[in-house]
Amino acid sequence: MARPNLLIFLPETIRADAVLGPVQSRARTPNLDRFASQSARFDNEFCQMAYCTPSRCSMFTGLYPHTGGHRSIWHLLQRGERNLFQDLRDAGYRTVVFGKNDLVDSSFAADCFDEWRLRVPGEPGTCRAVSSEHG
Repeated sequence: MARPNLLIFLPETIRADAVLGPVQSRARTPNLDRFASQSARFDNEFCQMAYCTPSRCSMFTGLYPHTGGHRSIWHLLQRGERNLFQDLRDAGYRTVVFGKNDLVDSSFAADCFDEWRLRVPGEPGTCRAVSSEHG
C-alpha cells in the first residue's frame, strides 16, 4: 500500500475568522479554500502556549511546552528531543521545510530534514538553502 504524501501547512498569523468566517466578511482565498477542501483540517485545534515557538514544540513532540523548558520563543527543539519530523524521516519519508524556522535548533536540523530553505536569523530578506547528506 502506498503511503500518502503529507504537507503540513502552518501559515504565520492568519486568524481563523479571516479565512473561515462568514463569506461576506472574510478574505477571498480561492486557492487556500480549494487546498483545504482536499485536506485534513483541524478546525478545533487549541494551542498549549500563547507564544508560537512553545506551541509548535508541543505540536511536533506531543509534549507540553514546559516538559522541555519551552517557555519562550528563544528555546527551540534541541538534539535529543524526539519530534514528528524525525519519525517521518525514519519511516522513509523525504522531509523538506521552507520558510521561517522557529522550531528546530540549527545544530541538529539535518537530523530532521533532508532539505530546508530558511530565513537566516539576523539577516532580513535573506534565504539560505541547505541539503543534508542523508537519503
